[in-house]
Formats: sequence, structure tokens, C-alpha cells
Amino acid sequence: MEVIITNHAQRQLKKLDEQARQELRPAILDLSEWLEVENVKKLKGRPDYRLRVGRYRVIFEGSIYVTQILLRDDRTYA
Repeated sequence: MEVIITNHAQRQLKKLDEQARQELRPAILDLSEWLEVENVKKLKGRPDYRLRVGRYRVIFEGSIYVTQILLRDDRTYA
């Protein structure tokens, strides 16, 4: 299955430092087999999922459509 990253998520990824991008890229590519990936959780009250990669969260829909890449803080899921 192909992983699709929205323009919004691509812009968020570009703003991160190189070390964060190096951690996130392989994790995002592994989402093609997301049913077997650890640290994936269905978000309550929302139709999407999150992948935890260190301090970052990759928000995606079940069809592997990455919509956001966020630094984990109090506003991440708001």
C-alpha cells in the first residue's frame, strides 16, 4: 500500500530539523504496513490514527493518508 503525504504534512516535515526528519521518514514509510506497526493508536472521537515517533506524532487516516506531523504537546490533538 502506498503512503500519501498531504502538502500540509510535507510542509510540517520540512520545518523540522534534520535529525527529526531522519527519525520520521522511515517510520512514515513503514505505515504502508500500518496494521503491523507498533505505536499506532486509534484516536478517540476522531476518524484518524496516530503514530508515535519519539516526541512527534504522525496523524493519518486508515488509508495511509498522512495529514499532520506534530510535536507532542498539550495542543497536539485539539
